[in-house]
Amino acid sequence: MADRTVSVTDSVPSSSSVQFVVDFKHYMARRADVTQELQHLTDAVYDMALQMNGSSCGVLALMTAEAVIHSVPLSVVDSSAVSSYRKYIKTRLLLNSRLHDVDADAVCDMPLCRFYANFGPSIQLYHSFVVL
Repeated sequence: MADRTVSVTDSVPSSSSVQFVVDFKHYMARRADVTQELQHLTDAVYDMALQMNGSSCGVLALMTAEAVIHSVPLSVVDSSAVSSYRKYIKTRLLLNSRLHDVDADAVCDMPLCRFYANFGPSIQLYHSFVVL
């Protein structure tokens, strides 16, 4: 992670995902002109699990990200483990969550976000983002 890399993968490759990568590389080039960061992009092919249904892309993305963070070869990530990993993620999220505190949690912790909650007869939740 210290070498500051960005990777784009698709668990169901298609012509639209190829165009997305082209567009993303164009965006990153323009971004590099402004930030002077990540100026050199290199194409690479990843040996990674492909999605076998229409509902596991997010789980596969999380599995792949965790593999990268822990330096595990992507070839180890197996789409047959999606169901188990989905339960693992649910457990981790629940173990690291807490109840909403109306007094202390009036503002969301997400940067640039102002979260307002009205827990009256009709629950109203919304986020408004402030662009600086």
